[in-house]
Amino acid sequence: MGEDQSVSRAALRILSAQANPNAALPIARLLDSPDQELRADAALAVARIADPRSLAPVLRAANEVGSPTELLAVWAVARMRTPEAAGFLAALAVDSTRRDEVRAIASVGLGAFPDDETVRAAVLTSLAAESPLIQSAALRAAGAMSLDESAPTVRLLLEHSRGSTPAAAAWALGAMTPSDQNVRALLDAYIFGSPEIRPHAAHALASVGRRAISWQAVDDYDRSLVFFDRTSRDFAVERYLSGLFTWELVERDTGSPVVLDEFVEIVAAAFASGLSSDPGTRRRLLTELNASPDGLSLGGVMSGMTGDVLASHRSVVEQALRANVEVLAGLSERGDDSERALALSVRSKLADVGASSAARSCIESESAQVLVSCIRALVRVGDRADLQRVIRFVAHSEWSVRAAAVEAIALLGGPEEASVLREAAGDDFASVRAAALEGLLILEPVGAARLVGDAWSELPVAVRMRLARRAFELGVLSVVEVAGADVDRRVRDAAGE
Repeated sequence: MGEDQSVSRAALRILSAQANPNAALPIARLLDSPDQELRADAALAVARIADPRSLAPVLRAANEVGSPTELLAVWAVARMRTPEAAGFLAALAVDSTRRDEVRAIASVGLGAFPDDETVRAAVLTSLAAESPLIQSAALRAAGAMSLDESAPTVRLLLEHSRGSTPAAAAWALGAMTPSDQNVRALLDAYIFGSPEIRPHAAHALASVGRRAISWQAVDDYDRSLVFFDRTSRDFAVERYLSGLFTWELVERDTGSPVVLDEFVEIVAAAFASGLSSDPGTRRRLLTELNASPDGLSLGGVMSGMTGDVLASHRSVVEQALRANVEVLAGLSERGDDSERALALSVRSKLADVGASSAARSCIESESAQVLVSCIRALVRVGDRADLQRVIRFVAHSEWSVRAAAVEAIALLGGPEEASVLREAAGDDFASVRAAALEGLLILEPVGAARLVGDAWSELPVAVRMRLARRAFELGVLSVVEVAGADVDRRVRDAAGE
């Protein structure tokens, strides 16, 4: 390395460390250096600063086809988000003579220009590209600009493409203006799609009509360089795209009203087709609906939602299922053991008028799985009169049934049932002991505190955490104090310490 290159590299290190927009143009001049490594580092630095005043030399570098700086320079242009950048990126995205990776980065950048007609046309063209990489990038742009005219193509890609493209299509549809066709396409992907696509479709449904791109979050992600290998100077385009599709990273809540409730009839029709489909689809849909212990769920992602959003979406799910209660009833009465258990659990969370009688009628089942579901359903829709149906299962041969029975006694019973729980507290299985001790904290806190204190050191961490949380909720201070002095931080945290 010559003296000039050494000086240039030192200058680059100083200017890059400042991350000052005024440094962008001096750095961009290094893009003309004969030293390829220096040029690549300069392109990376310019991209991170993304100051439009450096656009002219960056455009020259981006047009050096096949050079080591080509991809980084295109990425730098995409980050500048100026009208001049938009025209360049639109032309590059549809240029079939350029590499797929280069066109993909250009396509991603188009999402920042929703009002530019040339850009919108380029995104539509890129969606029809043969390369899945370009398609995914164009889907990112279509969602970012809420390109509603692309929805028919996006729905086709959701249904018929492979690899990572369907997940990108689900993301894009979730970011667009909701429509009957879009919601139904996402529902079909959620109910009938592959294991890889279902979480993406469910999250898109849970977010429909409420999300917008947070460009600040995108900028923070870009500057993190988690997709760039500094040793090899390799820009991992697929990894970069994957990160951009992370919901939590690139979204912000617009504060708009939840709109999924406009599509209850469509949701109901989709559930009807899913619950009447093949056994695998039925079981999968019931499992998703039953994913949250606290209520019905439109896919497991709903369990992470809070407040009015969660309540609104659960209301939609409930309305849709009530329209199909006869299908659910048939599954809870005549399906195989797994289907009966799942359908009964869903019915009890739905609290339909026949759920309690269905739970009582299956209490004689020989299947432990069905019995557990029956007992837990009675907790939700039964009453104290059902207690005697449950108590005998404390002596059942299957520990899961015993644990469910003990939990039910604690919630349906009173102090007079405490003796049953005290006996169960000596069960061989930790889950049964935990349920019994937790139940005693509810029914007779003073006596339970002594039992819990005596057994504390021998209990598994998960059980201690469970009891600590319950004692904190109930205000059983002696147990809270024991948990607060536990050797395990997780237990102490559960006790509110």
